[in-house]
Amino acid sequence: MQHNVSDHQIFCASLCPHVLLSVACFLPRTGNTFSTLRGHRFDWLLLRDEEATHQTSEPEAILHFVRFDDSSYETDPIIGALEARGYYGDTVLVEGVSTGTAKVSVRFVDRVWKDSVAPATVKLLVIENIMLQPAMDVYILPYCIVHYTVERKKQGKTEVVVMPSDQYSLELTNTTVASLDTPSSNVTGLVVGDTEVVLQDKNMLHTPSATKPSAGVHVVPPHHLGYTISPDNIWVLEVGRQYQITVHVFDKFNHPILVTQNVVMKTVLPTSHLDPLSSSQNGSYHFVTAENVGKATIHATLNAVK
Repeated sequence: MQHNVSDHQIFCASLCPHVLLSVACFLPRTGNTFSTLRGHRFDWLLLRDEEATHQTSEPEAILHFVRFDDSSYETDPIIGALEARGYYGDTVLVEGVSTGTAKVSVRFVDRVWKDSVAPATVKLLVIENIMLQPAMDVYILPYCIVHYTVERKKQGKTEVVVMPSDQYSLELTNTTVASLDTPSSNVTGLVVGDTEVVLQDKNMLHTPSATKPSAGVHVVPPHHLGYTISPDNIWVLEVGRQYQITVHVFDKFNHPILVTQNVVMKTVLPTSHLDPLSSSQNGSYHFVTAENVGKATIHATLNAVK
C-alpha cells in the first residue's frame, strides 16, 4: 500500500482559511483505494524543502498544523477524539505562516502498517496575496517617472507594504529602456522600448512555480493629443455648471500615455466662455465653469518633460 496526497499552493494564514489535507491509501498493483481510513492514527510532520537551498526559515516558520477545535471547520467526532488524545487522524488542517516552501510528511502510527507502508510527502508553497500598483501596463514618454507601490490583501483589507522591504524588492527586466530608483520605487523611462517591473520575494527567489507580480512599462514617443470632459463627456455645456477638461497623450497606436507629474503641457482655455477654477501642476486637466453661451475652441500643446 501507499499514501497519496496532492500538491497545494496556499496563502499566508492571515489572508485565507486553513487548507485541508487528507491521506488516501491504495494498492499499487490494482490501484484500488481504501474506502476509509477513519480511526487510524497518523504522524504528520513538517520537513524542509531540500530543493529550496536559499531558504533559511525552518518549516515551522512557514507552516503549522491547526486543531479542528481551533478552526471554523466542523470537527469529525473521530478526528476530534484523536486530537484530544494528542494524535492526528487521516485529515489535518494546515495554515501558512510566512512565504516559502515546506514539505508535509505523513505515515501510519500503528506498527503493523508503519513498517510496511512508506511515508508520503507533499510540497506546499505559501504565498501572499500581493500586487503592484499600477498593476496594468503603462505607456510613458522618455524621462517620465512612474511611482510603484506594493499592496497586500489581508483579511479583506488592502494595506501598503513599505518599500524598500526586507522581504520584497523591485527589479527591471531591461535596464536599458528604463532605470529603477530603489529607495523611492520610481521607474524612469530612458529610451523607446519595453521592460517589465517584477516584484521579487526573497523567500521565493529560486521557486519557479511561484507567481511573481509584474507590470509592463512601454517607453514610447508621443503622436497626438485628445480631450475628454466630465461629467458625461458631452461637449455641449450648460451655463453655470462645473466641468473637468482632461488632455490626453497617445502614441501612434492610440495607446493612452501616462501623463506624469514631470510632463509640461500648456492649455489655452477660452476665458470668454469658460471660467478657469484650477488646473493640475502638469497642465493635463482643468476645472472650469461654463460662463457664456457660444462656441469656443481649446488649444493644448505638449511642451516638454522636466
